[in-house]
Amino acid sequence: MTTTKADPASPAAVAALMERVAAQPGASEWVDEACCRRYLVARQGDEDKAAAMLCETLDWRAQFLSGLEARHRNIRRANATGKLRVCSFADREGRPVLRMAPRLENCRNEHDANLNNLVYHMERLTGGRSVAGVPPSPDGKAIIVMDFRGFSMFNQPPMRTSRATLAILQNHYPERAHKFLLLHAPALFHAFYRAMWRFIDPRTREKIVFVKHDREALERHFEPSAVEWLSAAPGEGDGWDADEYFAEDDELPSLTSPRAVLR
Repeated sequence: MTTTKADPASPAAVAALMERVAAQPGASEWVDEACCRRYLVARQGDEDKAAAMLCETLDWRAQFLSGLEARHRNIRRANATGKLRVCSFADREGRPVLRMAPRLENCRNEHDANLNNLVYHMERLTGGRSVAGVPPSPDGKAIIVMDFRGFSMFNQPPMRTSRATLAILQNHYPERAHKFLLLHAPALFHAFYRAMWRFIDPRTREKIVFVKHDREALERHFEPSAVEWLSAAPGEGDGWDADEYFAEDDELPSLTSPRAVLR
């Protein structure tokens, strides 16, 4: 079979991809021109590979996301500390921001719970949830900030979970990240990063920026008030309130109930 190389920005390529996946379950609700453009870019304009990738995502969404609400107690428990958080501010271009804070890890070895929490937050970040205060991104992308203060062998995720996290981000949320800002990464993380390097695709590598005690680097991306918030260590005066945070999600009202005891 001859593989077609297309210009990812070409309206014809986008229309062709939309037509190829139109019959797939879930395509009519989720696939639009912007989605097709992201998958084409992720596969360097190769329509066959983009179609295969998008079909795999549709299958994954049907299986994984269909029960997300039913797993909301595990999501709430896994994120009780605020280790993942879609911020109340955007970057200077209006992109939403997700902060990850390993020091707040509370269920390191619970693989499924952590993946559920990741996917919930990616949906919240990219507009898949009805959440107050998260404006749509001007270009469909977001900033992911990883704050490694307090990172240690005791909160370092298992390799299995790290690889699954990377696979979800690269395969099912392609071209959603504008930048990955890695703050205060210690030597221990650099060893971990080298082990993960071969699993990171080239486009993702290009978006990774290490930031260590560099306020100016943050100011290039964020307004001063956001820089102040990011400069504080996670969990120290950052105003985290799990009830308030999850109450912003209109689709998970039971999460805000004081009687929703987590097990």
